[in-house]
Formats: sequence, structure tokens, C-alpha cells
Amino acid sequence: MRILSLELSTQSAGIALLQDDLKPSVHAWNQQQEAKQFLFTVLRDRFDSATLANIDHFVVGLGPGSFSGIRSAI
Repeated sequence: MRILSLELSTQSAGIALLQDDLKPSVHAWNQQQEAKQFLFTVLRDRFDSATLANIDHFVVGLGPGSFSGIRSAI
């Protein structure tokens, strides 16, 4: 099972890919310092195997926090 998790509602953003018994692949960054498009760069560069076809579940942080960040994650 593969789970893609996004947290974008706070200044400390993060993305994680969990795969069965493997160690999770995690990347975190400060949204104040990074461009908003940074998420897509991380998805492409670090999580290239995370395509819609092979993700079983999506997990999104729902705040409290930035409504725009929550919308972006969803």
C-alpha cells in the first residue's frame, strides 16, 4: 500500500510517501522561504514514483492553519 501525505496549512510544510514496510520518504520545508511552486518540484524530483495510478490513499492536513495551504494540498 502506498500513502501520499501533504501538510501545507502551516509555515512548516511537508510531504511524505509511505510504502508498506519501507522507511517513509519525507521532505519538509519552510513555506516563508520557498516559492509556492516548491511542492511540485519536490513531487517531481523526490517522489517520481508517486503517480496517481500507484497511490492507494491520500492524506491531507486540514489545519488549523492557512486555508490556501489546505486548498493547495487537496
